[in-house]
Amino acid sequence: MRRLLFLCPLLSLLLIVWPARAGSLQDAVAAIPDPHATSAGWVYDPSGTLGPRLAEVNASIEALERETGAEIGVAILPGIGEEVPKEFATALFAQWGVGKQGRDDGVLLLHVLDQRAVEIEVGYGLEGALTDARCGEILDEVTIPAFRDGDFPGGISKTVEVLATEVRAAKAHTPATASTPVSGWTLRGRMRAAGGLVLGVIGVALATGVSLGFGLVILIFGTVSDPHRAWRLHRAARWGEYPLLALGALGVAYGPGVQESAALALPPLAALGMVFASRSAISWALRRRPRRCPACGKPAVRLDEVAEDEVLDKGQVAEEKIGSVDYDVWRCACGWRRIDAYVAYSRYSPCPTCQRRAWRRTSSRVISAPTYTSSGTREVRHDCAACGHHSVTCEGIPRLQRSSSSSSRSSGSSSRSSSSSSRSSSSSSRSSSSSRSSFGGGRSGGGGAGRRY
Repeated sequence: MRRLLFLCPLLSLLLIVWPARAGSLQDAVAAIPDPHATSAGWVYDPSGTLGPRLAEVNASIEALERETGAEIGVAILPGIGEEVPKEFATALFAQWGVGKQGRDDGVLLLHVLDQRAVEIEVGYGLEGALTDARCGEILDEVTIPAFRDGDFPGGISKTVEVLATEVRAAKAHTPATASTPVSGWTLRGRMRAAGGLVLGVIGVALATGVSLGFGLVILIFGTVSDPHRAWRLHRAARWGEYPLLALGALGVAYGPGVQESAALALPPLAALGMVFASRSAISWALRRRPRRCPACGKPAVRLDEVAEDEVLDKGQVAEEKIGSVDYDVWRCACGWRRIDAYVAYSRYSPCPTCQRRAWRRTSSRVISAPTYTSSGTREVRHDCAACGHHSVTCEGIPRLQRSSSSSSRSSGSSSRSSSSSSRSSSSSSRSSSSSRSSFGGGRSGGGGAGRRY
């Protein structure tokens, strides 16, 4: 408790500092003007690092955009304060919207002079060609050697040329005509489809046979032995049957290609339904298999729900009420009694105090929100529905990941909307001086690479 009281002021301070940190990044990015919207071409270079080669870089990007529609933005900044170059590049990409909307075929090259850092940020539509590894190779083989020699204009120009070449190659290999054969139905694709179909049929047949055969054995075992023990064994066997059946279904359905014949998915789905139905029937039969009294040998009687509650204790009644465990009570006229427990699939787990399966998370509260650079903290409360025991603990929240979520795109869109008024207010003056417009509204998921020199 004393440790928690000590951490509360620190967590409160972090709640104040982290939003300010996120705001400072967006403010810094929003201060970088869109060069394509201000008639400066495709490059923002306030310090004049490129010199005479600025026109060469702009011409190279202009030719690429004219031929393929893809866009490359270049930002050469004297400094970005204490911001992380990768985060700054992702936010700036979203701010400018490099690439065409809907195709996301944009690339951003960021050079931060005071941090001696360079970043390549790639749009969604080009991540297949400009992978993280390929971007790293371009930086290692083209950009960094020139920068270390002090040739910043040459390094930027050569890097843009290589990026443009990669983009052209990616665009050239993109199927664009109806006459292009479907890749899945070339000779190689047909052979792969046939193999997937054969393996899928074998998988479905094997899984169905194993499931039905094993279920029959379990049913016989429950008849001559303990039905409750047979039920538990039958329930545990699903972990070996269902994955095999699922793999077989995928092989049948997707081996030849769903686009060619989605009807092939029906047989494995029917087999899966048959397995589920047989399992349910066997479970029902095992639970209702009559028990015999070990004392007198006479058949026992299964009590109804009302009579069960008179036999079960408070914790067992609570488990049945919340649906975590279902109990069957068997009683003989001679006084013998038996209670069988059937654990159900639920969000409850055993309570650390009473061991009843009535323990679950009831509430959670975020103490400090996670960011892209730091994890967060959440307060979690657990309660037991059987004995009333509860506990409150703190757990960590993982850092936000730009590459696996759309948060970076949403933050970029908000920063673009905050500066849209200033761009719209000056649009009339731009239209009178140039026919250029802003970037096309492309998006990035954080792909690319960065280096320091």
